[in-house]
Amino acid sequence: MEVVNKKEEEILVFNKFLFFLIKYIGTPIICVSLLLLEAAKRIKFKHYKRLPLWEGNIIILPNHRSWWDVVIVPHIYFPWWFRELLRDLFDLVKELLITVFRLSRWIIDERVEIKIGSGENVFSPDVPITAADKRNLRYFPWLIGFIFRVNRKKHGGTAQERAASARFARRVLKRNGRIIVFAEGGRLNRVGDEEKIFDIATRKPILRMLEPGFCELVSITGAKVVIVILTGTEKFLLRKVTVKIGEPLSFPVGAPSELIRNTIDRARLDLYYEQEG
Repeated sequence: MEVVNKKEEEILVFNKFLFFLIKYIGTPIICVSLLLLEAAKRIKFKHYKRLPLWEGNIIILPNHRSWWDVVIVPHIYFPWWFRELLRDLFDLVKELLITVFRLSRWIIDERVEIKIGSGENVFSPDVPITAADKRNLRYFPWLIGFIFRVNRKKHGGTAQERAASARFARRVLKRNGRIIVFAEGGRLNRVGDEEKIFDIATRKPILRMLEPGFCELVSITGAKVVIVILTGTEKFLLRKVTVKIGEPLSFPVGAPSELIRNTIDRARLDLYYEQEG
């Protein structure tokens, strides 16, 4: 897409090239770093075998303590992302050539201004797409493809915007994709005590309550839910991080939201208190 003004020309770099760049260069760097941290015993992945690696129609449900959660959780499916390389190859080369051409014009002609496109969601069955808060990621439009933005009510989101996000999530799951939903609605330390779940012995908050819309999404789609519990990410690199993966939970389409909530809440607590072993 190119927008031509009277005196200057703005050239938009299409988001898809950035998507490929992150997917096949940025992602391996992150994953190698996580593997090195695992070898150094700074991070531990428990019950990785529980992850349904070869299945789609999956909702991954992590707790949320730190921004590091958003980096770690999507990469638990690496290196299955590379299964798509041959399928992506034609588009990757095409986008590379287009981008090189546009950048060359920007270098040669001082009237040309380069801008990053706002992007589009690129369906990718092996790459989990993360539901991200629109307000927090308003400066990162180039992440579209790895995320879909949710504008929550407390940040001025309309019912139409929330419905559009839910429709997109349903389309991904219907096409046998995977999504990551931080259904607690934000980080643990960014909410009042009335929305926290406390440890009985220590009286310290350990989890947040789930947003009601999440259970409705599970009921409508019948997608499997894989709970992930992260501890230590709020002090990443300063303390050991543990990533526990729970057994997949299945619910029939149309299951009552209250039943889904109770089952998931019980499973989250069981996984949180599971002994390190």
